[in-house]
Amino acid sequence: MNSILNIIESLNKERAIDLIIAIVIIAVLDILSPLFSYIIIKVFNLKKNTEQIKNGAFYTPLKVFFRITGIYIAILFLKPTFNFTDEFINIVTKIYRIVVIITLANSFANSITKKSRFVKTIEEKSTKDFNDNSVKMLVRLIKIIIYIIATFIVFLELDYDLSGLITGLGLGSVVLTLAAQDTIKNLLRRNCNFYG
Repeated sequence: MNSILNIIESLNKERAIDLIIAIVIIAVLDILSPLFSYIIIKVFNLKKNTEQIKNGAFYTPLKVFFRITGIYIAILFLKPTFNFTDEFINIVTKIYRIVVIITLANSFANSITKKSRFVKTIEEKSTKDFNDNSVKMLVRLIKIIIYIIATFIVFLELDYDLSGLITGLGLGSVVLTLAAQDTIKNLLRRNCNFYG
């Protein structure tokens, strides 16, 4: 509580103006985030109407992205005014990047459904027939892969060395694949009708 009071007491005219500008940056990006999100989605998919865009997988994550970006820009703007250390700015930048990675991963995972273009393309290009269970399994697998990739990127952002883990997962995957080969064949026979 005393630190907050000290900050308030130390506010001079210049600091107060910079603080107001930072608050305006946050407010503007918060207010305009739905509009920016709508425009970006509309540019990439002109056929969608307003309701489809607002109910889509990317609309809410884009709004969150713009709001978080507003906070990040405001903190960077206040750096010289409040003498934020480079270490503090590095921590804030890492947090910002991690939130962006998680937001993107979540939006990509939410966009993968049984009716999504990506899954339909896989079904069309495949020479095998997919039943409903196979499509559900494919969707889950794609989502898991998206989250695994995002987790690796987050760990790399936190400066963890993942080379040993990746090597171990590669060897472990080979062992698990060989051990579960018969089980997978049986699942594929029942669910995908791969073998007649």
